[in-house]
Amino acid sequence: MGMRMSGKPMRPPGQMPLFPLPDHVLLPGVPAPYRVFEPRYRALVRDLLEIAPEQRWLAMPRLAMGWEADYADSPAFLPMASASLVTRIEPAADGQFHILVLGQVRVRLTEIPSSRPYRLASAEVVDDLTAAGEDATASMRRLLGHLTALGDRIDLPPEECARLLAAEDGHAQLVDRLASLLLAKADDRQDVLESRYLPQRIAIIERTLARFSEKQQSIGDRWKPSAN
Repeated sequence: MGMRMSGKPMRPPGQMPLFPLPDHVLLPGVPAPYRVFEPRYRALVRDLLEIAPEQRWLAMPRLAMGWEADYADSPAFLPMASASLVTRIEPAADGQFHILVLGQVRVRLTEIPSSRPYRLASAEVVDDLTAAGEDATASMRRLLGHLTALGDRIDLPPEECARLLAAEDGHAQLVDRLASLLLAKADDRQDVLESRYLPQRIAIIERTLARFSEKQQSIGDRWKPSAN
């Protein structure tokens, strides 16, 4: 069961179910697979199956520090997250599911009462801001120059590079996709998610590339796409 999504990000509804996870940050632009095994989230997926594919929204906020003491109940989560569409649902053994989730836009979440086994939140879309006199073109050119300089040390398939660099839907979407693939640390990914200025997001990616470049020069590593 699936749905193909393309073009510009879709605008989410005003509220959506939550699938919070520890030390995990979903960014807009690159699909991510998940195995759903907890009863409350299996109920969530079953509910999604009852509605039209284009309405299968959820948010996956990162759980706040100290979540371990309250995980079975309702631990606090960070309010900034990606409003995401579940684009594929595949039933698995024992009532579990495999799902594919595509982040669409940044939202600020506020939890609301839920009559279902899973949690719900209202979702306010958080659009990018532009500083006076800001021109992201130079920052983009510098970022792409860093990627080019790393050459075959960046272990991205050629077709993926071509798709990313086409940037048909604009610089912001390209940067989010690059961050999804390049940033492995949850803290860095959350920083990108919460940065409303495009040059700030580019700077976070550049810092990661610089660290990798220095490491590679000393021990010969290759960079692998993030599995976050």
